[in-house]
Amino acid sequence: SLIKYMVYKTRDVSSCSLDDVISFSSLEELKQDFVKEALLLENNEAYRKFLFFVLFQMEWTELTLQEVTNAISDIKDLPFKKTKGTLLLCQKNGKISKDMDIDSLSMIFLCMWKGAVSSYISGEHDIELSEVIIKSFDLIINGLNKEVTQ
Repeated sequence: SLIKYMVYKTRDVSSCSLDDVISFSSLEELKQDFVKEALLLENNEAYRKFLFFVLFQMEWTELTLQEVTNAISDIKDLPFKKTKGTLLLCQKNGKISKDMDIDSLSMIFLCMWKGAVSSYISGEHDIELSEVIIKSFDLIINGLNKEVTQ
């Protein structure tokens, strides 16, 4: 669809599928991946406008909204899948406590990402998206590091 094409073209990739989701070996690598996405939004006005249109279009019919949601579902789910995969790997490697609820932690990261992106794209708050992502990741990662050492 046109929507997926726009996202792939902007990211300079030919496709994006949850089947190809990668897990990073550290939370720092995951953070850098999110920062890269944030910088893409900051530096590409066309992509930022496109996402604003997709995310905040309120006048679409129910059918059109469903088609758009289906077309971008992989793209919208990708941050959660990458995060969860990385957290599971970090937990397996002892970098995160075995008692940590990975599903809840993944959702916390996702909500942080979606909230920051939404605030940035909508212009609701005057923020530098990449800085917010860096600081948010650092706060969460520092909390996790304290959890493991206790």
